[in-house]
Amino acid sequence: MKKFLITIIIFILTFSFIDAQSTKLNFSMQLQNTTSHEAKIFPNPINEPFFNISSESIISKVEVLDILGKEIFSINYKYEFKKTHTIKLPVTKKGVYLVRIIFDDNEYIIKKLLYQ
Repeated sequence: MKKFLITIIIFILTFSFIDAQSTKLNFSMQLQNTTSHEAKIFPNPINEPFFNISSESIISKVEVLDILGKEIFSINYKYEFKKTHTIKLPVTKKGVYLVRIIFDDNEYIIKKLLYQ
C-alpha cells in the first residue's frame, strides 16, 4: 500500500511540475514584443525637461510614465507624426521615466528615459 501511495504522490508531483513549466513557458511567450515598429529617443539621458522622438512609423500617441507606471503626460496626434518631434516634460523632478510610444495600428514600444 505504501508503494502505491508513493507512486501516486510522485505521479501527481511530476504532472504538477510539468504543468508549472508549461505555464511558465506560456507566460514568457506573452511578454515578447513582436512589433515591427521602431522609434528613437534622444538625447538620453536628458539634463533639461525636453527630449526628441524620431520614427519612420506613424505615431498616434506618446505617454510618459513615472517608474511606478503612473501617467504624468500624454499627447495624441490626429495627423501623421513628423519624423522628429520635441516633447516637453511637465515635471522638474529628475529620475527614470518610461516613454510609451503608440503607433497607428495600436502596437507600442516602451523606452526608458533618464532625466539627470
